[in-house]
Amino acid sequence: MPVLHDSGRLSGGMVAVLAALLLVAAVLSPLPVAHALGTVLLEDGSPLLSYRGAWSTWANDALSGGSYHFGNASGSAVVARFEGTGFRLIARTGPEFGIARVLVDGVAVTTVDLYSPSTAYQASVYTSPGLSSGIHTVAIECTGTRNTASSGTYISLGIN
Repeated sequence: MPVLHDSGRLSGGMVAVLAALLLVAAVLSPLPVAHALGTVLLEDGSPLLSYRGAWSTWANDALSGGSYHFGNASGSAVVARFEGTGFRLIARTGPEFGIARVLVDGVAVTTVDLYSPSTAYQASVYTSPGLSSGIHTVAIECTGTRNTASSGTYISLGIN
């Protein structure tokens, strides 16, 4: 099952996968579109991702792609455009993480609680329902809210 990575090399997969780090959204400027016959994996630093608002970056050689963005400012978002019928979000979860809002084509479709009692990396936190074939915009927005058990409101959607 082919996957087109930012570098243009192919490997396995099947649904358009948005594995992005710390996301934010709102006003969209024209973004490049991820095109592939299989899965598109977007890593931190990809020119296909656009960050809006306040984000920080954590670099570590152990991370896929070598870094990730994280933030907790309400309204901050990461935005990507892709051609396909669906996407999947992969995230870091943990005791200091909050709630993210998922928008598809400008419409809020759900919120995702990234709280977990212990830290987990590369957790699949959301899979979109089947979308019509075509170009779509997905935005993941920091809500600034949290699960009552969480100690913070950070979001950090990570890469696989």
